[in-house]
Amino acid sequence: MRRFDLAWDIRAAVIIDRFRVDITGAFGMLDVIKTDVKMHEYRVSVGLGYVF
Repeated sequence: MRRFDLAWDIRAAVIIDRFRVDITGAFGMLDVIKTDVKMHEYRVSVGLGYVF
């Protein structure tokens, strides 16, 4: 298994009153496992913040 990955990040955020809601996604570009099965890393994160 490779220890290095490369991904495209996509981010969006919305500020409602004093709160911030954001969503982040990543699309893996490299094949992490070099076998007959391909594995690309995809991830999604959701965040909530407070604007002081």
